[in-house]
Amino acid sequence: MKRIWNIFRFLIFSSVFSFLLASLFHFAYDFFGQGLIFSFFFPTNESVWEHLKLAFYPTIIVWLFLSNSLSGAISGSSYSTLISIFVVLFGYYGLKYGFKLEGLWVDLVLLFVGIFLGQCLGVLMKKKYPGKHLFFSLSHVLLWGLVFAFFTLHPPLEFPVFQPPVIAVRVVENAGKYMGGYVVM
Repeated sequence: MKRIWNIFRFLIFSSVFSFLLASLFHFAYDFFGQGLIFSFFFPTNESVWEHLKLAFYPTIIVWLFLSNSLSGAISGSSYSTLISIFVVLFGYYGLKYGFKLEGLWVDLVLLFVGIFLGQCLGVLMKKKYPGKHLFFSLSHVLLWGLVFAFFTLHPPLEFPVFQPPVIAVRVVENAGKYMGGYVVM
């Protein structure tokens, strides 16, 4: 029973801590002066791709601090980030285009759910296969880091995942005398 309680505490604490760290990471690029090195780790714009960094780097940091071994941290964070990224990516587009749900609260809930589900898989894989798959895990973490760095410098803007959202402006007939005919949506 104590072991289950410890796992539950780890899941809750690591998920909350990763989420809070991700919230800080959201503003870190501007805070640190928008330097090139910071662009590899923090979102540089409001695109979905850049926000996947919020599910990736904070999770790795939390695993490094909370795991009792480096191999456990690498293994756990590898599986955790994999699930977190896919939940955030597919959840965002599924909710936006499938259910017309979007907004800050949806993004925040989705990020937390992605982090939590990722932590669950990370703990499960770390317990089930301790120290195994280390090469895969390390390769996965390094590859995602390189992919984030590359696409930060060279984003293919023809794909929607790399495009920052645009504020739509439309003409409203009755708003002409109050706002010059434009309403920001």
